[in-house]
Amino acid sequence: MPLRLKKTVQTIMLLLLFTAGGIGFSQNNSLNIDLSSLRDSGFKLDWVTNTSKDMRLGTIQGDSFYALDQEDVLNRFDLTSGRWIWAAPVGNKVFDLHSITEVEHQNAVYVLSDSSIYVVQQTTGNRPTQDKETGHTPPYQMKLNRLATSPAIYVNDSLIYGSSNGDTVWFAPDIGYTEHRYKTGDVIYVNPTVVLGDIDEEGRQKTAILSASSDGHVVAVDNGSVRKLWETKLLNSVEAPITSIKVKDSDGINRTLVLIAGSDQYLRAIDLDTGYPTWKVLTQSPLTDSPAPIGNAVYQRIPNIGLAKFKGDTHSISGEQVWLKPEITGNVITTNRKGHLIVWDSNSRTLQVIDPMLGGIISTIALPSFKSLLTDSSEEGTLYAITDDQYIVCLSPRR
Repeated sequence: MPLRLKKTVQTIMLLLLFTAGGIGFSQNNSLNIDLSSLRDSGFKLDWVTNTSKDMRLGTIQGDSFYALDQEDVLNRFDLTSGRWIWAAPVGNKVFDLHSITEVEHQNAVYVLSDSSIYVVQQTTGNRPTQDKETGHTPPYQMKLNRLATSPAIYVNDSLIYGSSNGDTVWFAPDIGYTEHRYKTGDVIYVNPTVVLGDIDEEGRQKTAILSASSDGHVVAVDNGSVRKLWETKLLNSVEAPITSIKVKDSDGINRTLVLIAGSDQYLRAIDLDTGYPTWKVLTQSPLTDSPAPIGNAVYQRIPNIGLAKFKGDTHSISGEQVWLKPEITGNVITTNRKGHLIVWDSNSRTLQVIDPMLGGIISTIALPSFKSLLTDSSEEGTLYAITDDQYIVCLSPRR
């Protein structure tokens, strides 16, 4: 069968499949997925949900997929089936909404805006109701005394976010006030990162919060005492979340390295315990994406240059590049079940499957209708997309 005819048959089969399943595709709403390429990439089309709304800020939390529509209405979908569960109005369509956080044991979903945190019940989407034991009714909207400029992370019952005045803020949503603040630098646009150290001989584990400001300050703060562990000043800003990797040194001792991609063109690995640089690499352009650690390797997209692989456990202070491939233009987001890298290029809207050893391209799939793509795991993850045609799509790994 000619290739063009084969792809036409695949598209027709895809439309028939989901029309029969009750999803209601029409010929004008094809996902434009080449099923053969999808199969070669190690994924299958699991489910598709028609939202009838223009969705954004897709977020995976627990067993749910959350997204906001153009009216600032929060929607919850079942992660396994794609079934819509509830919708709840949040925000005011004026201030930016930065992040969505589900806290199941509090039966709450928190949506962070510039100046407030909105709260709805996780089970129903309704506003908080009166606690029968205490008689207290939690507020639906909690005002912030520091303007939020970054998404929040949830660590040990606190929402931690970056603010317009350069503070990293610990906010306790269950009681509605700011617990701690730590001055990082200028405005913080990138969400803080939690990095766990190794367990010591007494069974203790360091929990550090890493924040980066627009003027290049990177600060590690102990989450328990809110005291500075270390600080470094870069030559320019950090525009992507910090990540981390576990390695063994030459003595066989486990170490945690903090990975920082800077717009000063350096990729840095800093020892969490000491704050001293372990290695750093000067790249050929400003870095605007997070380093992706997988196994003992660190993958970094270098804009207009390509994707590079570095040894995470190198003993060279100047780093050790394994390969650099200009034909790979996206970010590593996860792996498939064969251990191949899954790379997403949001500009060209293409997914590439890459051999991690040599950097060769195994397959490429065009996903022209996918405006955003995220995964639930850095390895063997399931992919979730929001499309231009108001669909949410789940691509799960093939067995």
